[in-house]
Amino acid sequence: MLEVEGGVLKIAYCRKRREVTFNLFVGNLSYDATDKDLKEFFNNEGHSVVSTEVIFHETIQNSLVYGYVSFKSKKESEAALISVQGKAFMGRSIRIEHSNYFIRNKQPATESVESELTSPELKSGVKEA
Repeated sequence: MLEVEGGVLKIAYCRKRREVTFNLFVGNLSYDATDKDLKEFFNNEGHSVVSTEVIFHETIQNSLVYGYVSFKSKKESEAALISVQGKAFMGRSIRIEHSNYFIRNKQPATESVESELTSPELKSGVKEA
């Protein structure tokens, strides 16, 4: 911490904010579906996709494959919901619904803020949020 013109100046590392997205649940996917396939399908239908995630869920009785598609705007997600509902994707008729699920960032994790701070002077003045 530094004192500047009678006030205290605190210095801390900035944390990246999550981008607001509007997500759709996509059910009845093929067992062969991948994130890339799902993204290409929606993009080929004229929609601008931010990210996709395909999930394979094994149960004792059967296997489920479903996914999530993320868009930058509510308008874009609504348009995709209407235009793609029931269309065939990899030989299966897909089912689409609104979703509050947040798609995970698949980029590798970076080192923590604490490990980046090496100077004792810096550590003493940093308060983490």
